Amino acid sequence: MRIQHQTRLLVCGALAACVGISGAASVGAFAADPGGTPGSYWLGEQFAGLPLTDSTDSNYSYGDCEASGDAGCAPPLQVQNRTSCDRNPIGLDSDPPRVTTLRGGALVARYGGGTADVGTGRRTVTVFAVDERALTAALLGLRRRTQDAPPSALARPVYPRAVLLEIRRAVDARKLAASVPLIAQRTGVPVAGVRTRLAMARALGPGALRGVPAPRRSWKAVSADRQLVLDASLGRAPATSAKVKAAAVRVRGLVGDC
Repeated sequence: MRIQHQTRLLVCGALAACVGISGAASVGAFAADPGGTPGSYWLGEQFAGLPLTDSTDSNYSYGDCEASGDAGCAPPLQVQNRTSCDRNPIGLDSDPPRVTTLRGGALVARYGGGTADVGTGRRTVTVFAVDERALTAALLGLRRRTQDAPPSALARPVYPRAVLLEIRRAVDARKLAASVPLIAQRTGVPVAGVRTRLAMARALGPGALRGVPAPRRSWKAVSADRQLVLDASLGRAPATSAKVKAAAVRVRGLVGDC
């Protein structure tokens, strides 16, 4: 597989230069394209020498690739927009090794391999890049379609109740357990999941859990609900049953689309 324009993205030089390219790109005629909503995040009509090549359902692709055989290929840079309920670090099965903040408030979950989720407001912006350096440049260049340049500040993410309850579960357990393994033992949450919850709590700040009660249901019970909803989505359980519907309400934000 050979990805066109890949070299131009990798040799972008100083990250500020990459952001400058994005900021200079005007919204232009593409802003009226029905493939994306004005509130969605993108990188402009070009970024780091990569032209915008596709826009579908608020998902944006930059650059081209050439598939070899039937294997297919992915463009060197993609930006996808979903709600924070549909996609968030706790709702995924893969825990991010790093959780940081961006521009004062947004939460960034970095998964390695050039992939990251940016949570801001009720939106999760997923960026796929060729490597971590290109990813960092793209994160700094994100802006709404209605903006001419990346904003100086991004809002903190807004997560569903079930997600906040899981963060609260780890935070409360930390008061009684001295280490992450002990918290995992006490709550039943895997060690990586505990680290993700605590990292999100630090990134969100002390006021994020204000008004969020301690979870009454165990992680084992929550996991059972998640599995039931997943089975229903795969046709292994009747999706219309009252049991499945009740479980879907309880774990909204932890599995599947909202």
